[in-house]
Amino acid sequence: MSLVPQTFWLTAMNIALGALVVLGCLAAAAGRLSGALSRLRKRRSYAAELNHDMEQMFGPPRPGVAAPAAAAQAVGIARAPRSWAGFLRRHRPRTGGIRG
Repeated sequence: MSLVPQTFWLTAMNIALGALVVLGCLAAAAGRLSGALSRLRKRRSYAAELNHDMEQMFGPPRPGVAAPAAAAQAVGIARAPRSWAGFLRRHRPRTGGIRG
């Protein structure tokens, strides 16, 4: 009569496989998070470079000069854009270009 049940190996294998699945899920989640952070960092660097270049050419954005004020005046808000990149992103043409 043994102190270890005959199905001990099965229980140990299930625990090991469960741990392997959890580690795989954590690795996949870490990879996706790393990719998302990399894309966000790249987008911010492009926006900062665009903002720097636009300020070099035109100076800092000013209320009423840089932004079309028709929509803001209709609501009664005259707000200066915080950056050229934000201004250009908000006021880009709504048509999709070639795709329409």
